[in-house]
Amino acid sequence: MSETSGLKTRFSPIIVGLAAIAVLVLGTEGYLLLRPHERNVSAADSEGRSRAAPPAPAPPVQPPPTASAPAAPAPPPEAPQPAVAAGGEPPPREVQSAAIKKRALLMGDHNQRVTLEADERAFDTLQLPDATRAAIRQINAGYVKTTRDAIEANAAAWSPGEQLGANLAKNDDADRARRAALKEALGADGVSAFETAEYAAARRLRRQYSAQWAQELEQQAPLPPGMPPSPH
Repeated sequence: MSETSGLKTRFSPIIVGLAAIAVLVLGTEGYLLLRPHERNVSAADSEGRSRAAPPAPAPPVQPPPTASAPAAPAPPPEAPQPAVAAGGEPPPREVQSAAIKKRALLMGDHNQRVTLEADERAFDTLQLPDATRAAIRQINAGYVKTTRDAIEANAAAWSPGEQLGANLAKNDDADRARRAALKEALGADGVSAFETAEYAAARRLRRQYSAQWAQELEQQAPLPPGMPPSPH
């Protein structure tokens, strides 16, 4: 019994040393086994996170700078309108008005000539007495002066249309006044016969003078540009 106790006492340090060595070996082996595993797990986790994370968006590409559109050119300054100097050329309306008046006066002369000559032929056709002829000639003289004065009185500022319209109106008034004076001098029956003879003679005279008078109008009083031809 004492021998057994002595053996136990004698071998206890040896057993303890072996056990310590075994523990140290096992610990070292476990450390070596666990350390590469942790590295693999860390690497795998890092690789998985790198694969799972979406790539960072690329910065937007800025478009190349475009050349700025050239500014619209400024409109050219308006040219000043030339003013009509005193004593210079008259404006177009005055030129047209003067041409229309000159033509109207020449046409008036033609028409009055037809009337006077036609009346002289009517005197002979109807065998009118000298007193009646003198009265009719006096009426015609007043008629010629009235129509000419009316044309001369047209304002220079009137347009061609205004002047032509005024001439027609004044001629109608003068014709009515002349017919009323003829009716008073000849009576109702006498004026009708006289007007018939006068009208027939006037038609023949107009055919006779038409070409000559048209040429005179073109040479002495042509129409302004753009104006329609006027009947004679």
